[in-house]
Amino acid sequence: MTAKPPPLFKHQKFSVRKLAATQTMFDMSDPGCVSADTEYLTPTGWKRIDKYESGDNVAQFHPDSREIEFVAPLAFVKRPCTTMIAIAPSRGMSQRISHEHRVLYYKPDGTHKTVAAAEYMHELHRLGPSHYKAKFSSTFSVRSTESLDLSDLDVRLMVAIIADGHFPPANNSRCIVRLKKTRKIKRLRELLLLSKTDYDVRQCGGQPEFTIFTFRTPRRDKDFGAYWWGASQRQLEIIANEVCHWDSSEDKRPSNGTRFSTFLESSADFIQYAFAAAKRPASVKLSVRDRTKESRGIMAEYNVHALDADRFVGPGRRDSVFEIPNPEGFKYCFEVPTSYLVLRHNGYIFATGNTGKTRVQIEDFAARRRAGGAPALILATKSLLQSAWGEDFRKFAPDMKVSVAYAENRDKAFAATADVYITNHDAVAVLAKKPASFWKPFKNGTLIIDESSAYKHHTSMRSKAVAKLSKIFTWRRLMSGTPNSNGICDLWHQILILDGGKRLGTSFFGFRNAVCSSEQIGPMAQMVKWVDKPHAEATVSAAIADITIRHRFEDCVDIPENHKYSVPFEMNSKHRALYDALEAESVLYLNSGKNVSAINGAALYTKLLQTASGAVYAGEEDYALIDTDRYELVMDLAEQRKHSIVFFNWKHQRDELIKLAEKRGISYALIDGSVTKKGERERIVKGYENGAYQVLFGHPKSMAHGLTLVKGTATIWASPTSNLEYYLQGLKRIHRIGQKEKTETVMVVAAGTIEERVYESLQEKDLKMGSLLNYLKKAA
Repeated sequence: MTAKPPPLFKHQKFSVRKLAATQTMFDMSDPGCVSADTEYLTPTGWKRIDKYESGDNVAQFHPDSREIEFVAPLAFVKRPCTTMIAIAPSRGMSQRISHEHRVLYYKPDGTHKTVAAAEYMHELHRLGPSHYKAKFSSTFSVRSTESLDLSDLDVRLMVAIIADGHFPPANNSRCIVRLKKTRKIKRLRELLLLSKTDYDVRQCGGQPEFTIFTFRTPRRDKDFGAYWWGASQRQLEIIANEVCHWDSSEDKRPSNGTRFSTFLESSADFIQYAFAAAKRPASVKLSVRDRTKESRGIMAEYNVHALDADRFVGPGRRDSVFEIPNPEGFKYCFEVPTSYLVLRHNGYIFATGNTGKTRVQIEDFAARRRAGGAPALILATKSLLQSAWGEDFRKFAPDMKVSVAYAENRDKAFAATADVYITNHDAVAVLAKKPASFWKPFKNGTLIIDESSAYKHHTSMRSKAVAKLSKIFTWRRLMSGTPNSNGICDLWHQILILDGGKRLGTSFFGFRNAVCSSEQIGPMAQMVKWVDKPHAEATVSAAIADITIRHRFEDCVDIPENHKYSVPFEMNSKHRALYDALEAESVLYLNSGKNVSAINGAALYTKLLQTASGAVYAGEEDYALIDTDRYELVMDLAEQRKHSIVFFNWKHQRDELIKLAEKRGISYALIDGSVTKKGERERIVKGYENGAYQVLFGHPKSMAHGLTLVKGTATIWASPTSNLEYYLQGLKRIHRIGQKEKTETVMVVAAGTIEERVYESLQEKDLKMGSLLNYLKKAA
């Protein structure tokens, strides 16, 4: 049975109404997010969301089963925000969320709903908590096949050791536990006997009221560090049960909960996690204890308070939800496949929605189609055809039949009967040649272009093709978060697609002369650069305001000083089959019992990396190209940025990237081993720094040292390098003294391949051939 889609939020309803009344629209709706001090859950603990680092996995939440699992986020968002909504900052729940954030709540019968934060606040104020029965989930179970290499009794014994054990300085596993309380003595003796652990026991000579146990332990841990976060659901339940026998006490208040205390923040965080997994809502609070009498000074103590049983937690009162200023000035969020996250604020855990962008467009089209309207054509980045659009139609409009068209199945996909056809940006060059009979079903239909900046160059073949096709469709929608990343002129052709030139004119050169001024640059001022005139953005904004939703001219996604992250690349079926066959062959070779030399090992994973990147080599220069999809993605990334450096590892990458740059009309230069002419490198660098080139292609060996390229703000790796030195030096080409703008490093990584391990190793600064070979052995 298909799940019912969650209801629309107020801001989404507004957008849908505006879309329904307008045939052309540029949609730039803001996502809902959380405050900077909100924490997200990683596989090794909690972390502030404003400290997110590329490579971090986050806990996504399944609202029906209330399970969590750790996944790589599809997107990380940081945007300006001056006002937020606070939910119950002191009554068992704490959240700081933006007005449009998707709040997940549960009703008394256990069913769940999702509403905008502003709507939640309004309804709570209107009805009061006794009638608006909308509470939050603060517990979960862990969906994982991982577990600690300890028996159940070993886990219980280690809880006792971490609470009251002591390890002598000698490097052995013997532990000393000194106890006074009868219940603890009885409990430890019971655990030692049940686990069949040999132990010595004696009374303390100077203090006979203490009993001392000595025995060997499974581990030498004195806190619940990173290792413990790998516990399975069953082990977490055992820990939550056993910890009640040790550094804890029963709460005498009506809640009948448990209070656990520790001086270690890491242990408090983990024990709260264990309680939450055991379906016991838990919070963490910091207090200060004066232990000067014990010569320990003033100490910070962390208290975990867990309720006795699972329950949903509400704000308590009308006035527990209210608007507050957001002093940090920004809001943050992730996009994950399930659309829901587990977060923590002020020591309280809560499940909530994530950010997303396709829902409004799907709702707008689906309503028109159900009323008898024509089908839709969606143009999007190849990697998002199924993963974003296809999946969101399944989630939000399951009655709509979707046909996804790739190059290999295009004719079959468009021949199928469907409500919506989804294909990639470059497909328009082929589609524009189709006869009128092909387009007859789309008359008065809907055209949706995701990441419309792909068509910002009015002279490119695909831009001309989409401008021709757009006239077939009555309803036209464009979506882009960075519509004018290289300047105001980027907007002209995108608006032309929407309105045929009504607002910004039909002449690109006339528009450019009106909004830009020319500057002479380059050697001897032989080149011209067009610069936006003052107030050009405000003027153009006013001209297109009636066909925009949430129009912004600045790039709202603010990245850290140097933000490093990966962009996943999905292989097509042919490419995947070739790679899987080679990997299977490599695994068999490694497990054959043969002694794999360093030379053979290096050749093995180099061949895997080359295959994943799109080619198979017969020698140093000769290669057979498998696929060019990856390079389309790389150039999409480069085209969306003002000035970038694109690193390639092999000849086929260089050749294909240059072909695409020339095809798309992107200005570029090249630095690799072929640039040997005296002064040529210096000329290229000077031209790049003067803004003459949008992209500088380079081999890391030729560009790893000595070049200062602070004109660039993005470094894009066509695929991960297996040379750690190249990677570290490559990072420093733009992120160095003299750089005045924030920068990003983007690594294109083929999902489900050895590239993922290479990328992880680069982040760990630990790239070794052995670790890559171990990856293959684990895959066996």
